Amino acid sequence: MAVAHWRWLFNDSDNATLRYGIGYTFEKHVFSRLDTQVQAESNGSIDTDVNAFLPNNRENSYPFVSIEYVQKDYRKLVNVNLINQIEDFNLGWHATALIGTDISSSDFSPLALWQSSLSKGLQTTPSGYLFFNASFEGEFDSKQGADNRYLLTFSTEYFHQFSQRWGGYIKNANTITQRPFLDDPVALGDESGVRGYPLQYQHGSYAAQITIEARYYPHINIYKLFELGGAAFIDAGKAFGNSPIENINQSVLTSVGLGARLYSTHSSEAQVIHFDIVKPLSGDSEVNSLEFRVTTKHSF
Repeated sequence: MAVAHWRWLFNDSDNATLRYGIGYTFEKHVFSRLDTQVQAESNGSIDTDVNAFLPNNRENSYPFVSIEYVQKDYRKLVNVNLINQIEDFNLGWHATALIGTDISSSDFSPLALWQSSLSKGLQTTPSGYLFFNASFEGEFDSKQGADNRYLLTFSTEYFHQFSQRWGGYIKNANTITQRPFLDDPVALGDESGVRGYPLQYQHGSYAAQITIEARYYPHINIYKLFELGGAAFIDAGKAFGNSPIENINQSVLTSVGLGARLYSTHSSEAQVIHFDIVKPLSGDSEVNSLEFRVTTKHSF
């Protein structure tokens, strides 16, 4: 994938910034068949040919125009994504949009492609902040006459600081799609919102997920290298709707857990190390009854 994007400043004031842009994107996805089969177990042991889910090769080559609007309302907050570290957040509107037309000669070239995003922050109480993020992208009017393709995601996060040591966090994330690419399915699992389950454990054309956390900040610094934090959490979510992959578990996925957090102020990438013990609340024998996880993220 190669992208060239030129943007120029149209207007800049103390309150907002507006930019226009033009650019060009070339991307090519090539997929090859596997020489083996995998075993899947669903109401007995059956052979599943993974090549049945082989995506079509695709190539896009499109010039585009873009616009970006930023409303300036910057705040310095503490204990939001990191631990005992001042973080900069913009509570103002931030909107981007891009639209282009495919000039390649492939069979799957769409007439138009678009990408857009929208975000906003809000201070709800002296110690509470709400953040909203959404993105909408897709393809319009393919030459094959097939249905349009789109992907809509939107999420809301709420942070509340009860005291110097205790905080609360709630996140709701949702996905709505039509004709998603086979190599980019809508799925829920360990890395997509419900900790403790296998990766891409549940598939569909829609997904909804919620996380509730109690966060603890003991104000302990380990050898002047790491700030320590703790969390107790509940994750729940479900993927539903049409999918080429049949789900083994059709119920709402739920898990509970406890974790420790380490953040180094010397880290250049502002990453938080997560140590979690997770209990998936599932009757599926293929899901471990207890999971121990060590991951790094850019948030608590």
